[in-house]
Amino acid sequence: MSGQYRRRVGSARPSHLMFTSGVGALVDLPNFSVLVRGLDDWRHDGIPDWEPIVEPRLLAAVRAVLGAPGVEQLRPAPWLEGTSPPEVEKAARIGVPTTPFPAWLRCSACNELAPIDSGVFGFENDKLNRPQDARFFHGSCPRKKSGRRPLAVAARFVLACTAAHLDDFPYAEFVHHDAPCDSGEHPRLRMEDRGGNVGANVEVTCIGCPARRNMREAMGKRGEQNLPHCRGRDAHLGTFAPDGCAQQPKVLVVGASNQWFAQTLSALAVPRTSAGELATKVEKHWAALSTLPSKEMLPWGRANSPALRELDRTTTSCGSPSRPTARRAPRTSTRTRPTPICVPRSGRSSRRRRCPTPATTSPCGETRTGCRPRWPGVSPTSSRSNASAKSGP
Repeated sequence: MSGQYRRRVGSARPSHLMFTSGVGALVDLPNFSVLVRGLDDWRHDGIPDWEPIVEPRLLAAVRAVLGAPGVEQLRPAPWLEGTSPPEVEKAARIGVPTTPFPAWLRCSACNELAPIDSGVFGFENDKLNRPQDARFFHGSCPRKKSGRRPLAVAARFVLACTAAHLDDFPYAEFVHHDAPCDSGEHPRLRMEDRGGNVGANVEVTCIGCPARRNMREAMGKRGEQNLPHCRGRDAHLGTFAPDGCAQQPKVLVVGASNQWFAQTLSALAVPRTSAGELATKVEKHWAALSTLPSKEMLPWGRANSPALRELDRTTTSCGSPSRPTARRAPRTSTRTRPTPICVPRSGRSSRRRRCPTPATTSPCGETRTGCRPRWPGVSPTSSRSNASAKSGP
């Protein structure tokens, strides 16, 4: 499956893949849900000029937590942007690999319940620029024979255990009480949601025989005795535990918040400068630099090799550091204090005369009394009130 990718079926932000729905988690799409596959299926060979994430401290933290010193590098999620028609077709097949999960679907018109590989349901994703319209449909629905074929949605119950195993709910075994069906090895089922205010009221019935059972019998502590043993399935890897699993599975609803939890690791990234930055980039791209026959070929390599173009950010010529930019002198600001104006205290003259000296150093210089300094924009009333407020009793 990892070598045969279909077109995109949706989109997710990088932060969503890191903290909400990472590897092994369910992602709800508009018409169905998918499971993010393991890192062994993430492919970057179709992405030109992709580069790993160079963070030595974070890589060391990952190795310590996983106990796997063989982890070589950190990689971003595969993604390719395309605008023109040829690029869009290529970019539509590059992304994070997923698989439909749960593998059981229910027709939204006739409520027929069947696994995806049974051939009952079809899949369509013919709109290149609208991956969110991808959907499963029931082509032979007896209730809707004309118009657009009815939508098939995911059956909303799965099994999970505390050992991180995730599996499909065994509907056929559950409804027949682990007994074979009289109609055949693969009986046709129907799931009907009867509603209600207390718990789940979903009933599964067999079309070929009168067997029926409510999903409430699989919930809670009492329902654990009606569930099979955990098979040790890693659905995102497509494998089963070789020794099985001794944990008791529990029923979860698709989209439950307790289905998957992220383990977050953080590291402080201190960027290097000057020669340290150049040495880091040389070490990063040494695989491409070592193939050059001589240092005279370095300008040609930086012009034609995408891996060596990053050296242009640090050097301007062959081995010479970039020139530092000249720093401008800081600007200084000055303030001019306004000149005080003399205002006569009596109302004999309304002409304003300019003081020969500032009011802060000496009076206005006149011998007669009644002349006081006043700053522009301050009324005499406010000056008298301020003076009376400052004077003591």
